[in-house]
Amino acid sequence: MNFTHAVAQAWEAGKLFHIDLNDQAFGRYDQDLRFGAVNLKSAFFLVKFLEEVGYTGSRHFDAHAYRTEDIQGVKDFARVVCART
Repeated sequence: MNFTHAVAQAWEAGKLFHIDLNDQAFGRYDQDLRFGAVNLKSAFFLVKFLEEVGYTGSRHFDAHAYRTEDIQGVKDFARVVCART
């Protein structure tokens, strides 16, 4: 089962109230990479699913800026996250 299937199962059970949108490399835990950074195809199908079922709950981008030199770097990271979704 992939993540989109797990989300679909939660939706079908009526238990999808909130979703964190981020990405991570397989085999690692809680990396909080930018949504679609590792697997853009998986990110696309997750958003497609949420749109098709009419999900209106909260969507939270749970990602951390990679390496930033200052506050402007954090703002640049956030701008890219928002532009990709």
